[in-house]
Amino acid sequence: MKVAKGYKRTDIGIIPEDWEVQKLKSVCKLINGRGFKPHEWRKDGLPIIRIQNLNGSEDFNYYKGAFNSKILVEEGQLLFAWSGSRGTSFGPHIWNGKNALLNYHTWKVNIVEQKIDKEYFLHLLKLLTRKIEEKAHGASALVHTQKGEMENFEFPFPTSRIEQIEIASKLTDADIHISTLGKLIAKKKNIKQGTMHLLLSGKNKLKGFNAIWKENKLREVAEIKKGKQINKDELTANDIFPVINGGIEPSGYTDKFNTKENTITISEGGNSCGYVSYQTQNFWSGGHCYTIENIQNAILKTFLYHLLKFKEKQIMELRVGSGLPNIQKNRLADFPLSIPPFREQETISEILTDIDLEIRVLQEQLSKYKLVKEAMMQSLLTGNIRLSI
Repeated sequence: MKVAKGYKRTDIGIIPEDWEVQKLKSVCKLINGRGFKPHEWRKDGLPIIRIQNLNGSEDFNYYKGAFNSKILVEEGQLLFAWSGSRGTSFGPHIWNGKNALLNYHTWKVNIVEQKIDKEYFLHLLKLLTRKIEEKAHGASALVHTQKGEMENFEFPFPTSRIEQIEIASKLTDADIHISTLGKLIAKKKNIKQGTMHLLLSGKNKLKGFNAIWKENKLREVAEIKKGKQINKDELTANDIFPVINGGIEPSGYTDKFNTKENTITISEGGNSCGYVSYQTQNFWSGGHCYTIENIQNAILKTFLYHLLKFKEKQIMELRVGSGLPNIQKNRLADFPLSIPPFREQETISEILTDIDLEIRVLQEQLSKYKLVKEAMMQSLLTGNIRLSI
């Protein structure tokens, strides 16, 4: 295949003529953390950076004693978690906390600043993380890579510092937009939680509504049905009908369904049992899924969903078993609910549904912009699109 003018063919693909192919070890040095033992943990001293702390946890162990200065991490330090969960902890991070000590399973990444811009290198590592995960050792959820493998990953490299900074600036702007959307979604969710508490606790009456709420059990207002397990060979790679089971996300997809759209579901088993959801499309109700059906005419379905979602933590307290917890049908059937007259249900449901719609629109925007950011990374960091020549 003919190479376009201004580009050249290399072992890692076609790149701009004025770019180079480099290995990670040529632009950075990886320094591993120290394996702190539980008996060394203290209540004060320097905090120890564990994987969970890279994801925002403020729960620290501390160390008081002598240490090698190589594992001291200062604010702004580039780190790389070489063991962790795909898509979350595994990969690059910027440390934004106070001085701390680096635990095992994470590298301190010291870059050669004369060669590469740190912000550019952070974006490059994010792109390379997917390739690293593909070659990483370990199970599908928790993976790790080795120092030698990491150091020998090759990447296309713009030698112009100006071009590096321009690329980094565009990608950082995209990250800021994604972060802003994420914070807005979190804020909207907090507003919804507060609104749910005001409207569904029964303690704060809406203007014009003074009726006493009626006490019911779930089995008195609706029928609880358990789904049917689907065989693995009936799953499909195409996203046709989701299989709803004991998790928050679908456990797979199939080309058939056994339950119609606009149905309330409650996870029956698994680590997320008790999770309440509302399915807006036809789906397969699996063996670890309860559906709430044949709801009384006096009960608005969307109101019942919001009420059950508000009571979700209490529903989760019904779970039994430690290995694979589950919620027994008879315990769920006896779950108590306070329900107002129908017109009040309509008003409450309309308020909460509007908030849900706002959150869903923002989540769709976030998903789309993340895809845009992925395309930007792939184009800008490989030289497929040039910002300056």
